[in-house]
Amino acid sequence: MSKILPLGAINKKTRGYVNPKVANKKDEYVCPDCNKDLILCQGDIRAHYFRHKVDSVNPCHHYSNPSESQIHKDAKLLLKNLLERKIPISFIRECCSCKIVEEFDIPEMTETSTIRMEYGFQHNGSLQVADVAYLDNDQVVGLFEICHTHKTRSEKRPEPWFEIDAKKLIQQANDNSLTTLQIPCIRCEKCDECIEKETIELKKIQITQEISKLNKSLETITSWGATKSEKNKKSKIRSKIRSLEEELSLLNNDKVTITKITKEEKINELKEELKNIDTCRANFRCNTTNDNDDDADTFRSMRWAKQDANYKTSLKQQLWFTENDVEYTLGNSIIVIEHPLTHTQLTRSLVSNKTRYKGKEWRTDISVQSIIDWYKDSPDLFD
Repeated sequence: MSKILPLGAINKKTRGYVNPKVANKKDEYVCPDCNKDLILCQGDIRAHYFRHKVDSVNPCHHYSNPSESQIHKDAKLLLKNLLERKIPISFIRECCSCKIVEEFDIPEMTETSTIRMEYGFQHNGSLQVADVAYLDNDQVVGLFEICHTHKTRSEKRPEPWFEIDAKKLIQQANDNSLTTLQIPCIRCEKCDECIEKETIELKKIQITQEISKLNKSLETITSWGATKSEKNKKSKIRSKIRSLEEELSLLNNDKVTITKITKEEKINELKEELKNIDTCRANFRCNTTNDNDDDADTFRSMRWAKQDANYKTSLKQQLWFTENDVEYTLGNSIIVIEHPLTHTQLTRSLVSNKTRYKGKEWRTDISVQSIIDWYKDSPDLFD
């Protein structure tokens, strides 16, 4: 008798489901399977339970040896009954990774709430059916799956949803020592914190791989004698690497360190590019003879020298601003600087000394030092 599962019964008068714990001997109950009269056993030691009257001719084994489908159906009726009776219920779920236990409280029903069994709904483009659904104004508050042998796959249910062991629910709901229910959720899931950590670790791996890939591509570009397009490509790659390193630093909670490294790397990069220009110019002069020059060669030489000079001017401006902690962004042949207090933007040409401020025409009388002073101390310097 100790192994009897305390399944519920049908009240003969109200036709409603009643579990043994709340049943009373003044009412009459019938078996939901065979519709025969039952006996309510309410002792002081064992959990209350129903049993059939002795029937040697045509016995029903709903209570003595219930099938899987009978246990599953009883657990659904029981959960529906508990929710409708506004019994305080919470679900306990253990993270399968960190083993931390989370508790989810189920809100008490209101006038607009309903509990439905075999609730059909659309999810991920297909029709799904939940064992029990808690709805409020026809909106899902929670879905509940009763598990006896086969678990439900997570991708088939929208959150929040809970999976419950049928036998444990029946035993726990009929435990006379309990006044509230903390029902174990048997879903094997990771908590939000563990999911976030895994997502961050995956992102860090992807960023690290991308940085490695970009560094390898840098090795294919010569450090001296590079063309202008190769220099631009190299600069873009390094900028991308710095951006990825900063993102990686944020994921590692190491923002201060990367800020210092980024500034130093930027200064070294600009100085290296300036050095490369001088090296390329010296090599160009050594490899050029006046005897072989024609008009086309002279034109190409002049154009190359002009482009090289403009590029060197832009690098010098970037170097000055970087060394003085002036934050800037690079546009199409311009440097855009935003004042940290007034958020007013100043636009500086990369290839000349022309500056545009507050939409005014280009001004050539504004020096780099004036811009640094404006950025740091004097927001009204150009007004």
